Amino acid sequence: MKRWQGMTLAALPVVLGLVFIIGVFANWFPIQTGRSTEATASGSGSGGSSGPVDTSDPGAQIFSQSCASCHGANLEGQTGPKLLGIGSKMNEAQLVEYINDPKPVAGYPPIMPPKGGLQSDDQVKQVAAWLAKQK
Repeated sequence: MKRWQGMTLAALPVVLGLVFIIGVFANWFPIQTGRSTEATASGSGSGGSSGPVDTSDPGAQIFSQSCASCHGANLEGQTGPKLLGIGSKMNEAQLVEYINDPKPVAGYPPIMPPKGGLQSDDQVKQVAAWLAKQK
């Protein structure tokens, strides 16, 4: 009987180590665990909405094709900051200015290209108008 107790106690550090490692990786890779980050393009916090509104808007379609790979299909943030609720922090003109000349956001690499990689000023305006609705 004592032999089994010794094996059980010997396995305890292994189990605890695995739990620790899983916990560490869950915090290092928030995208894969479905956890969102707290930073936004204008600071930190969360919006009041649970997902994007008016997804049939042309700006939403452009966002889906050109921006969602970094900011998330539901604006939850991935390699780029969370944009859910951004319309309650920035108006359309501020968003146009930010998209045209992106500034670094704490906790994210400065990888957003000028105009957000969009092809025209019209596309920038459409995306900004749609994002301004995300309150």
